[in-house]
Amino acid sequence: MMYEKELKRDIPKDSRLANILIITYMCTVLLFTAHDSLNIISLASFVIAFGYCGFYMLMHGRIIGFNKFTVLFAAFIVFCFFSLLWSKDFDTSVTSLITLVQLFVLSLVLCSYISHYENMDVFVFGLLISGLVCSYVVIGYYGVSEYFELMMQGVRLGGPIANENTIGLYAGTTVIVGFYYGFIKNKKLGYLAMILPLIVAFGTGSRKALIMIIVGILLLIFMRYRENISLASFAKLLACVIVILIVVKWLSTVPAFRTTFIRLESAFSEDVKDASASVRETMIDVGMRYFKKNPYTGVGLGNTNIITWQYLGWETYLHNNYVELLASVGIFGFLLYYSMYAYLLKNLYQISANTKDSISALMFVIVLTNLILEYGFVSYYNKMTHIYLAMAAATVVMGKKKMKEMESMIYEDDEEGFEGSEEPRIALEDGYR
Repeated sequence: MMYEKELKRDIPKDSRLANILIITYMCTVLLFTAHDSLNIISLASFVIAFGYCGFYMLMHGRIIGFNKFTVLFAAFIVFCFFSLLWSKDFDTSVTSLITLVQLFVLSLVLCSYISHYENMDVFVFGLLISGLVCSYVVIGYYGVSEYFELMMQGVRLGGPIANENTIGLYAGTTVIVGFYYGFIKNKKLGYLAMILPLIVAFGTGSRKALIMIIVGILLLIFMRYRENISLASFAKLLACVIVILIVVKWLSTVPAFRTTFIRLESAFSEDVKDASASVRETMIDVGMRYFKKNPYTGVGLGNTNIITWQYLGWETYLHNNYVELLASVGIFGFLLYYSMYAYLLKNLYQISANTKDSISALMFVIVLTNLILEYGFVSYYNKMTHIYLAMAAATVVMGKKKMKEMESMIYEDDEEGFEGSEEPRIALEDGYR
């Protein structure tokens, strides 16, 4: 279509190295960050990937610039800097602040790079590839036969590589991206790509991963059929939901997957609630109690271990991103951080609706599922979380530019005396591309 040709951008061929380096860094985040002895590999990959990316942009006359998302992120960091004045443990807060600054640099460079060259397709595919690589490594660590044997025994797998929940969520995101390629982009290999990360997600026994997969797939289906609802599209939507429920019910009876479903049931049932769920509820309770006593300041960035030591007798974080932020940086820090999510979700949904851009729909689903699951884990200093957010922010920047160009094309055609531009209209009504 003419509209798509006019919006197409030339991506320099020599940008491939930068793309490969960033995708490689995505792999190292999961495989090496959890181990002190190996984290240097991930750190080196970060410096090389984003250092080269920034250098590449400057050499081509591109500016590493701010947008509303990075401004909101910067405002959150500035507030965290001032929170050092009342921090209970100054050194820990400084360490946490340095981590946030590193994540800000990651977000600033990645968002600028993607939006300048409009190569979001590359990085969505990169999410799939890096997730498949990590899934292969997790299974390969045990060996295929031993992996399935341990799954049958109800053992949670992946711990020697990284936290089981972290692996499960990364695998869950990969499943969602695979479903995106299969269902939205009509590339059947996407369904095949879902199998390996799906096995890994169940192998971790992570209930959050299972929730992410179910909610993410349902949201993608909703995003596909949400407009121009007809009897036929509603029937397709209902059929997809029924099929998913049947598959989930069947999986719950498979011995290899039973551990995840047992843990999921324990999270929602008072009668069978496991120790992990009970401890997390206690952590949420003590975190909220401290927040109510100190609603504006909190205990200090990264200092929630002081709260758990005071109330529970051991040091840990609160296992809930909402409560973690409320208890550590108070209501103002909490609102500043989640203003980033509000900005992204609002704009991604609007862009997806107005331009029928499928990547906007995918990023909306990834950001929303992460937002929902932050009830069960702390993510504000998680590297992959900020990679997702930076990709979403770049999608917003490109989407807003696309909408302006669409409006400009329609306006120009109206100026020439046409009833309306036929080609932009086709682009709007054509469905996801």
